[in-house]
Amino acid sequence: MTPYIPIEAWWCCLHPRERNSLVFCITNYLINPTYIERTTFDAAMAITGESSSILMLEYFMRLYGLQYQLIPCGEDCFIDAVVFVSDFWPLLAGFAVTDAFICSNPCKLLTFPQ
Repeated sequence: MTPYIPIEAWWCCLHPRERNSLVFCITNYLINPTYIERTTFDAAMAITGESSSILMLEYFMRLYGLQYQLIPCGEDCFIDAVVFVSDFWPLLAGFAVTDAFICSNPCKLLTFPQ
C-alpha cells in the first residue's frame, strides 16, 4: 500500500511548470471531467514547458492518470483526446477550491520543525 500524502503538503513544492500544467488540467476537468481535446492539451503543455521532453510529458501523464484515447462522437467521427483516468482528479478538484491552492505559504514538505 502506498502511503497517502495530502495534496496540501506537496502542492506548493511542485516546480512551477508542473503546477501550471496541473492548473490547466484541473480547470478543464472542472468543465468536462471526462477528457481534454488533444490539440488543446498539447498546446497547453507546450506553453507550460511540460512537453519540452517527450519523457517528461510521458511521466507527467502516467503520474497523474492521463491517457491519449480516441473517443467516438458519431458515425466515422472520433475525438482525439486526453482522458482523465485516475482517482487523483476528483481529489485535486476538491483541493482547488481551498485557499491552499494559491500557495501563499511556502512549501511545508521540505522544511524542518524548529
